[in-house]
This record gives sequence, structure tokens and C-alpha cells, in this order.
Amino acid sequence: MKIGNVQVNNKLFLAPMAGVTDVGFRAIASFFGAEITYTEMVSAKGLIYGKGKALSNSVNSKFLKENPKFAQNKSAWLLLNEQNDKIKAVQIFGSDSKFMAKACEDELLDDFDIIDINMGCPAPKIIKNGEGSALMENLDLAQEIIVSCCKVSKRPVTVKFRKGFKQDNAVLFAKMCEQAGASAITIHARLMTQGYSGVVDYETIKKVKECVSIPVFGSGDVKDKESLKKMLETNVDGVLIGRASFGNLEIFKQLNEFVKNAEPVSMVSFVTKDNFFSDVLTQDDLKNLENNEKYVKYICAKKHISILRKYFSESYIVKYMRKHMLWYAGCFKNPLLKQEIAKSENLDYSLKILKELILSDKQS
Repeated sequence: MKIGNVQVNNKLFLAPMAGVTDVGFRAIASFFGAEITYTEMVSAKGLIYGKGKALSNSVNSKFLKENPKFAQNKSAWLLLNEQNDKIKAVQIFGSDSKFMAKACEDELLDDFDIIDINMGCPAPKIIKNGEGSALMENLDLAQEIIVSCCKVSKRPVTVKFRKGFKQDNAVLFAKMCEQAGASAITIHARLMTQGYSGVVDYETIKKVKECVSIPVFGSGDVKDKESLKKMLETNVDGVLIGRASFGNLEIFKQLNEFVKNAEPVSMVSFVTKDNFFSDVLTQDDLKNLENNEKYVKYICAKKHISILRKYFSESYIVKYMRKHMLWYAGCFKNPLLKQEIAKSENLDYSLKILKELILSDKQS
């Protein structure tokens, strides 16, 4: 399958998620098999107006000195990438076609392979500005934005949208996206009014797939083999995995093995390939992983922090990583240790507690 001129070799992608899909999270997802990884959504106006404004002291000063273009834009920290990422997609949002087109030409997007336009976000602060899923009620403006972006972009432009705003208009919207020049589309088959409640409408996804000739990706509720199978039965070309990846990035390995009907590779063999984890992996880790594959969550947490330390200050990472550490700890029993992680002001202490939590869970 191709998205414009970009060759795509497997069907599983990491969904764009605000406050979640940071540079470290995306790199680990890519290692485990996410073919495309999407950034958090980036405001087109923020990208343009952020020029010349220094980043806050939450960013690693050494990195900023070595990378001046990132030092000169407040949105830059959302656009960091690691070299191991397979296909890199940046998601932008806005309701002004001129700003959206200008954002597509920004040099900070040079490292990305795909530009995705968010027309599906249900957040009230986005909708009130006529952005995100609000554009599903204004097809003329949505079309103008897509045409403007496609006209100036050197990369394929894709669009992510919902089943509709208050009513289902997904098929009409999909046809418009294709006619406007989009190279692929993603549908999250819930109405804006549903947020993330209720269930995904697989029938709508199937209808969207049937009405256009460009690649169609399905998004929503994929969390295991059974839900992935349901999504693939709609004949979509790819599947975005979102909330199920929280603290669980190895899901991409597991589901890729299912899709390919491949013999599962041991977690020890998997994490030792390509030297991706070599900077954080110890012999003790490998022994623990061999005894308990859930120990991979500790290894992922270490790598996540290691990547973020290249770009951000320790004080920023402590606060930011708290939710991620609790997600890595999520499937283990021991509320007291989880409380310790939630209160921790030290990353190494948080890792120590996470390790203790995992090892005690095995022994229980």
C-alpha cells in the first residue's frame, strides 16, 4: 500500500494523542511495530506565531544550543523525532486555510513523511474555534483547508475525521476529502457528541471504505486480537491503535504477530534486536524478562525516560512522566506502590518502585 509516494508495509499505526504521543512514546511504538507514528496534534497558528519565541526552561539547554531551529519555536518540542521511527506523521489542526498551508511549509516539519489534518477532535476548546470535528459541519471550509495544504505540501496530506458532528455525514465527508486531494483518510466512527463513549460504528467504517479509492484507516476501540479482527473485517487498509497502547506499547508486537499469523517471538529476543534498548538494558533485566514478559514495561519506562532526557529538563520529565509511569504500572496489583509512583519527585525512584511492583506481582 502507498500513501501518496510513501510505501507502507504493515497495517498497524500509533494514533495521534494529545499529551501522550511524545518523542519517546513514538520511538518505542515504532520499535515494537507501529508502521506509522503520529505526533500530538500541533496548532498551525501556534507553529507560525511561535517563531522567534524561546522555549521554556522545561527543555534541555544543551539540546537547544545544538539545535537552534528548535530553540526558536514554542511548538518545536511536539515535533521531535528519533532516528528509528519508521514512517513519521505530523498532525496539524486549525480552521484558517492560509495558516494551515503555511504550517505545511514550515522547516520544522521537514523530517516528517506525512502531514495529517485533524478534523475529528471533540475537545470543547478546539470545537469552539471551529477546529477539529467542528469542520465536519462546514464542508466548504474543510475542503478549502485540504486543497490549500495539498497545493503547497511536498508530502502526502491525509485527514482524520469522525462519523460526524451531531449526525452521520462520514461518507459525504470522505468523498470530499478524496476530491480535495487527500492521499488517505482515517475515520474514528463515533459522533463528536459521543466523545469516546459508546461503541465504534463498524458499518460506517465499511461504507467509507467502499465509497473512496484512496487508503482508509480505522480508529477506535482496538485493544486486542478480537477487536482488531472486527476492525479488519471492515476491509480498512490500516488500523490506528490509541488508548490501548498506554503503558502497553508491546501491543504492536503482539497484534502484528496476529495479523501476520506469525509464531510469537520471545520478548527477550525481541528487545535485544537492533540495539534499540542497549543503553538501558542490563543482564538483570534480561533475566527478569525471561521469567516474566510483563517486565518489558519496566524496560520501556527506562527507555522512555532515557529518550526524554535528551530533550527535556529533569523537573519537566518528573511531572510529565507521572501519568506514563502509572500506565506502565496499570496492570499490576499493589495500590500502595502505585501511590508511591504517583507521589514520586524522582525518576530513578519511580523506576525502582515500578520494578519492585512488577517483581512482587510475579511472586504473588
